[in-house]
Amino acid sequence: MNSYTEGTVSTIIPKEYVTDEDFKMLTGGAVELDSDIDEYTDLCHEETGNKESYYFYFDSDHRFDEDGAVIFQKILRKMPTNIPVIEVEFAHHASKFAPQNYGGGCCVISRDKIEWFNTSTFISDKIKEAKKRLKNSGINVDWETITSA
Repeated sequence: MNSYTEGTVSTIIPKEYVTDEDFKMLTGGAVELDSDIDEYTDLCHEETGNKESYYFYFDSDHRFDEDGAVIFQKILRKMPTNIPVIEVEFAHHASKFAPQNYGGGCCVISRDKIEWFNTSTFISDKIKEAKKRLKNSGINVDWETITSA
């Protein structure tokens, strides 16, 4: 079975806020993000009308982690305050179909905080809330049957 992760940095980043060192770290250094400038900045130009922006994405050959989030936070702190966050979304999938082989998440980067969210935790939290509500209302549910694949 092969596992894959793909994602995008949803916020388009003006080049003026990305130093050469930041760019190197995001595209070929410790963080291993990919930025296909020729292909993706053309798309970015059409979306923003600004030919001086980057659109970053990553795939299974690259990764996005805390190091990348910290670099994007550094960049965000230089950007105008009308851009409150940088958003990163990602999806996990696999070559073998099974419920546990899929999921995703996001990272929301603000000037003072980096928050990570994933679908597995979200679903687990919602199930706990539902169990508590149903238990408090006197309804009995066979959760083992419902939540096992």
